[in-house]
Amino acid sequence: MIDERKLIEDIRKIELEILKDKTRAIECEDEFMALAIDNQLNILSRIKGRINSQPTIENICEVSAKWIPVLERLPDETGYYRCSVEWYGTSTKKLLLKSGYEIENRLMDIHFLKSSNSFKENTEFCTYEVIAWKPLEEPYIENNSKL
Repeated sequence: MIDERKLIEDIRKIELEILKDKTRAIECEDEFMALAIDNQLNILSRIKGRINSQPTIENICEVSAKWIPVLERLPDETGYYRCSVEWYGTSTKKLLLKSGYEIENRLMDIHFLKSSNSFKENTEFCTYEVIAWKPLEEPYIENNSKL
């Protein structure tokens, strides 16, 4: 495990050293060196962005507990996810609304297929629309060390 804050701090120190080199290159009117240094700074900036986009220990629990609307984004990987769905039963959403029935909100664990960017559950008997999703929590495992 790494300390991302320390890593970002180290990258900032490297950036400061590179900026000193850039100042010297500009003073010497070395445009090629200045361009190369700009490329180095751009690479370091992209690395910092990648580090900052990774989940951290502090926010993994927070993120897994929050609902993510499907309009905001879909999962990055194929697998099962806890989904909040609008459940229509055997009728369609249009028919239910036209008939004056309320649509039921339910929780379901549904398979997401990355290749088609869609949630699929094998059922012929119901119609639903996924509204939001979140990663499944880890199952409970009893601690048998007391035995």
